[in-house]
Amino acid sequence: MDTNNIIAEYIWIDGDNLRSKIKIFVLNNISENEFPEWNFDGSSTGQSQTKDSDLILKPIYFCKNPFFQKLQNSDKYYFVLCQVMNPDGSAHITNNYFKLYNFIQHNLKTTYLDSWFGIEQEYIILDKSGNAFEIDNICNDKILYNQNQHYCSVGTGKAMGRKIAEEHMILCLEAGLKICGINSEVTASQWEFQIGPLNAYDISNQLWIARYILIKIAEKYNAIITFHPKPFQNFNGSGAHTNFSTREMRKKNGIGQIYEAIEKLSKTHKEHIDVYGKYNELRLIGTNETANINTFSYGKCDRSSSIRIPLNVLKDGRGYLEDRRPASNMDPYLVTERILKTVFQ
Repeated sequence: MDTNNIIAEYIWIDGDNLRSKIKIFVLNNISENEFPEWNFDGSSTGQSQTKDSDLILKPIYFCKNPFFQKLQNSDKYYFVLCQVMNPDGSAHITNNYFKLYNFIQHNLKTTYLDSWFGIEQEYIILDKSGNAFEIDNICNDKILYNQNQHYCSVGTGKAMGRKIAEEHMILCLEAGLKICGINSEVTASQWEFQIGPLNAYDISNQLWIARYILIKIAEKYNAIITFHPKPFQNFNGSGAHTNFSTREMRKKNGIGQIYEAIEKLSKTHKEHIDVYGKYNELRLIGTNETANINTFSYGKCDRSSSIRIPLNVLKDGRGYLEDRRPASNMDPYLVTERILKTVFQ
């Protein structure tokens, strides 16, 4: 390989799904401002018409491509996350990054970037038939239906898909993402990874890259990653619980600021639900550790509430709140923008 070449995997969002293609070129300076814009056939992703198909990929974030870290020239491989732009340079209708960017740029930028987010991304691993991953190898059907056996579990038939979840954790670390933990979840073959704390831009960009890495790992195992919030009707669904704090919340006695934020969130419940993910009404039904989608609530250590105040926050008298309403398929650009807008305006 020419040692001057950069192998850049350009990644974008078509509105729901992740897409990518690879560009090989020479690049002297490694920064998101130096990666060149590119284009793609939007008619093949449902983002434009065939007669006027070209759309622009504008880089907004980059990191190491961890799938090539064992190669001699591993420093030449990158993921480049892009926003989708129209030919005239305006943001495409599917470009939710620009909505967050536009909001922060037109308001008190420093204040918003001092706010931190941590996202707990749940997902379920399926086989190609749509069943819970590795469930076919389990003789006792009761294992599937006894959900208490799966949460933070260990053992065959209890923690299905561990090899995928742990490989994902390692590759996220090698990519330089701020992944801070993983655990098996309540439903069979359900897992969670956590990213943060980071500002709204970084948490959103890194979550999309982490999702991409996870889906790509699953290819190797003939597995499917679903971010659908309720793939199995009778079992716990998947969320993307979003932890949030302002600088004032993190200060001594900041719990007063937390309660003020909760009061503001209670008045804009519908506006939040509108951008908290598709099919969320199937998940937020008031059971399976969720609140009802039509009712706002908060509680201390209460996982059946819309907003939970964790035990460590209550003990310290400062910290963060947990918004349990976002679905696992939510767009973090929309969720972080909506929370900032509610708390600060």
